[in-house]
Amino acid sequence: MGDFHVIVINNTLSTDRIRFTAAHELAHILCEFPKDYQKEKLCHAFAGAFLLPKAILERELMKKREQITLWELEEIKQIYGISIQPIVKRAHMLGIVSDFFYRNFQVMLNQKGWKKKEPFEYKGREEAIRFKQLLHYAVSEEIITLSRGAELANMSLADLQEGVRLAV
Repeated sequence: MGDFHVIVINNTLSTDRIRFTAAHELAHILCEFPKDYQKEKLCHAFAGAFLLPKAILERELMKKREQITLWELEEIKQIYGISIQPIVKRAHMLGIVSDFFYRNFQVMLNQKGWKKKEPFEYKGREEAIRFKQLLHYAVSEEIITLSRGAELANMSLADLQEGVRLAV
C-alpha cells in the first residue's frame, strides 16, 4: 500500500484561517525544500499564492499601491476567502506595496489586536456543490428524470422541481 498524507486542522479556527492552514500544510506535502531552509515562510508563501494568485491580486489592487483601504481588504477577503494578513503579505512579496506600508500595517495589526481576531469575518460558504451541479445538469439535459433526481438528492419531487427551474 502506498504512502498517504492526512491534514488535520483545528475546526475552531475561522474559515479563512482553516483555508490558509490547509494550503500551508499542502505545501509541506507537495514541495521539497532544501534542508535547513525557511520551510514555514515558504509554506506561507505557497498558501498565499495558492489562494490568491498574482494575476488576481494585481487585478484587485493594481500593480503598485501606496495604501490599501480596509474596505478593499474586506472585499478581497470575502471574494477569495483569505485573511487580511496574508493578503497584505502577498501584496508586499509581489512589490504591490512598499516595505514601509507593510511594516506600518504589521504595527497596526499588533496595536489593534487584529493578528488574533480580524475586524471582519469571512462570510463565504464552504460547502461542496459538485453533486448538486451534476444533479442539475443531469435533470436539465434529461439524462435522468425529475423523480430519479429527487430520489438521488433525498428530497421531495416538488422541492427539486422548484430548484431546477430553467433559466430560459
